[in-house]
Amino acid sequence: MLDDTRLDGKLQDLTRELLARPLIPGFTIADAFTTQGMDETGRPGLFAAILLAPSPTPELGVLTTFRQMLTARLKQLDTRTPAFPIVVQGAPEVIDSHSTVPGGREAFEQVKLELRARRERLRPNRTHLVIDLPGPAVVEAPARRSASAAKRKPAKAVKVVKKAKPAARLSAKTVRRAASRSRR
Repeated sequence: MLDDTRLDGKLQDLTRELLARPLIPGFTIADAFTTQGMDETGRPGLFAAILLAPSPTPELGVLTTFRQMLTARLKQLDTRTPAFPIVVQGAPEVIDSHSTVPGGREAFEQVKLELRARRERLRPNRTHLVIDLPGPAVVEAPARRSASAAKRKPAKAVKVVKKAKPAARLSAKTVRRAASRSRR
């Protein structure tokens, strides 16, 4: 799963699908983000975060249904890995005078930052060793000119790639001579 580029493409398709078609009629999705990453225990998983539109305000049952549907969609992509759905409300909600459910664009951006950090933990940046190998030898061939071409502008030199010399072939006679010389 770590290097499955097809899964990355499927996750991007899921993001576009979530934005185009709402999972539950009547509740639009304002923004969506899907990725692979590491969970708190260090296991790889699939993450999907959606930001609901500010109105209508969803109830707990609707949020649970969104999470279940997101889990099912992620499981369709890859059944081997756990799925982690995250639903962010369109606006913060005050439950009582002391507690508030976070929501809105700012809360969604914080969730996206955390998911990107989880993705980095899954695929840390590696330093790659770059070796500069010399290319084939390039020699400029002399430009050929005819009498009429001498009157016109000078021809530009054409670059020609030299072919490597083939290795000398050893015949049975050559091998016998070398062997007899080494015995002396």
